[in-house]
Amino acid sequence: MKTSILLKWITGGLEILLGIPFVGMNIITSLRWAPIWIMLILHIVTLVFSLKERTKKNGSIMGIVTNIIGFIPIIGMVMRLITGVILLRSAAKNEETVAGDVNLASSYDNAKNSLDKGKKVLNAAKSAKEMSGAAKAMSVQTSALNHQMKATDPKVAEQRAKDMEKAAAAGDHDGVSRAFMGDKATDMVNKESKRR
Repeated sequence: MKTSILLKWITGGLEILLGIPFVGMNIITSLRWAPIWIMLILHIVTLVFSLKERTKKNGSIMGIVTNIIGFIPIIGMVMRLITGVILLRSAAKNEETVAGDVNLASSYDNAKNSLDKGKKVLNAAKSAKEMSGAAKAMSVQTSALNHQMKATDPKVAEQRAKDMEKAAAAGDHDGVSRAFMGDKATDMVNKESKRR
């Protein structure tokens, strides 16, 4: 609980106590008007904490005004009751706001965690789709390779093996495919994999 809210509960309760006819007046006069000065100081402290914590400050300002004119018997009593109600309502509303902020923050964290999990699932699905596409392309390449190897004479196959080794050493996967299967077969594989 914020300090300003706690102080509003305390000052609101004390203002209502001091605003009760005869009871409040007896407390104030028996203590030689000291409760008015104590309440004034408490309202100033509450106002400072309200400004610092950015909570409503109207009850504290009203309390300061009430204690400045609180020496007038009937007006002081009515003002104390009004100020007490304003302070208590302000404290209750601020308390609800703080609870709402906590719920909002936990909802945000839950949503963020769900979003992160969703991204992971989406990335896994994309990877699986890419792997599936690669497997299909390899299957088409294998069948094209078998067909090509049967139709190739040994000298051409030997040259393609050398070209394939060079492309593999350079990390050129398309070059490996072209060297191994020939240009027409590679184009056929690329078209087939794009179509799927």
